[in-house]
Amino acid sequence: MWTPEREIGVEQVRRLLRGRFPEVEARSVEFLNAGWDNAVFLVDGVWAFRFPHRKIALDLLRKEMTVLPALAGKLPLPIPSPRFVGEDDGDPPWPFVGGPFLPGRELALANLSPEARIRAAEALGGFLAVLHSLTPPPGLPHDPMLRADPVARARMARETLADLERRGLHTPDPDVTALLDSAHDPGPQTRVLVHGDLHLRHLLVTDDGAPTGVIDWGDTCTADPSVDLSFAYAAFEGPSRAAFFTAYGPPTPAQDHRARILALSLTTMLIASAPTPAHRKEPQAALPRTARLPPPFSRKPPQLPHQPPMLPPSRRIPLNLRKHSIRRPNSRNNRVNQHPNPPLRISELRTSLLRTEHPPPVQKRIQRRNPPLPLPFLHNLQEHPHSRHRRTAQRPRMVITHCMPQRHNRPLHLPRTPRLPQPPHHPHNLLPPTPPNPTPPPTPKHPEPLPSSTSSPPAVTCTRSVVGSGPSPRTGQSPSAPATGIPHGHAQP
Repeated sequence: MWTPEREIGVEQVRRLLRGRFPEVEARSVEFLNAGWDNAVFLVDGVWAFRFPHRKIALDLLRKEMTVLPALAGKLPLPIPSPRFVGEDDGDPPWPFVGGPFLPGRELALANLSPEARIRAAEALGGFLAVLHSLTPPPGLPHDPMLRADPVARARMARETLADLERRGLHTPDPDVTALLDSAHDPGPQTRVLVHGDLHLRHLLVTDDGAPTGVIDWGDTCTADPSVDLSFAYAAFEGPSRAAFFTAYGPPTPAQDHRARILALSLTTMLIASAPTPAHRKEPQAALPRTARLPPPFSRKPPQLPHQPPMLPPSRRIPLNLRKHSIRRPNSRNNRVNQHPNPPLRISELRTSLLRTEHPPPVQKRIQRRNPPLPLPFLHNLQEHPHSRHRRTAQRPRMVITHCMPQRHNRPLHLPRTPRLPQPPHHPHNLLPPTPPNPTPPPTPKHPEPLPSSTSSPPAVTCTRSVVGSGPSPRTGQSPSAPATGIPHGHAQP
């Protein structure tokens, strides 16, 4: 499919370089890698020379030698710098170019860890953001390979996948098929300066994911940004893809569609033209990575810290709140097992009333008619010890009609909190009951001094009331006159 039209070997490269460039001694020449259009040789460990092996690559090489000097020093990542230009001894002669060697390995062969991919994604996203903001050099074509046309690229991808299936290099994937079937023209494009051929083999990285260079600028042109954004879908997924678009910026739906279709097209070509099975491993993993859509975002209602969790549907209170909803689960004629919503105990009913949710209009009407139940009342609900069918109490029942919408106007009867018993009156308690607000005795302004221990105790007089009038037969005094001269604790003879 991409058979070289002109072969070149190590000895031929050494013969072409010796004596032509004074700075290049060509003591050691090593074949480094080969792509679709060029073969790369490492010379003296510091120089990289590219020799085209297809005729179609000649114009791309000349364009690259024009564009790269214009971009030198304007991008955050290293790019090739053409320093030596020459021609081979073929008929006709083809040009070749050389410059400083960029270390690193292709991303397709690096086998990066998830953390290393995040680092590479952040650096590449910032690199493309700067590249797409530059003014394109004059004379560049606009998307000559139709890379921003999803319909044309989907057709090419189907043909390549069919060839890979015949060779046993691909198994049909429903996600890949669905993405190719959805190819359409999403609308107008944006014209920016793009790399034009950015895929898994054109980004050089270290083992820890640090990019060391972006190579092969022969397809540089003006096109939609999705032409370069296809790398994010083929190489990154999950956190690494999020890091890429955080550094670059969120894509539009049209850019997302174009980039996914182009990523499938370029990845299938990489699988078909891989020189070794190691070069085929990463592109094969990129196919489902590109076609797999992210999981849908599900927004759950916020759970407040003080809000208790809702009961499961099988234990929530029924809508009509009929009598069977609060029967004793073990009573006769209850049919608990046959009812789809089992009855609730008083504790569960109290919890359900506290956690019941209503639609906004119903809730407003309920709050306007009847205030919600007080919390102490719900916590003090008690069961009558002798009740079998209904929950009653020692006090009259209270009707709850505002907790939920009802059916057939059947309210729910719940007991009130029983009144606490009053302390019993002791029969031997001869003291009169204490008045609610007893009046304290008046305090004398000048209290008398306490008597000394040697003096005799003071005499205390008492008053006795006698029914009738006239003087007393014992004392000879009237009842209103106090009895004097009788010491305290002595009886009169």
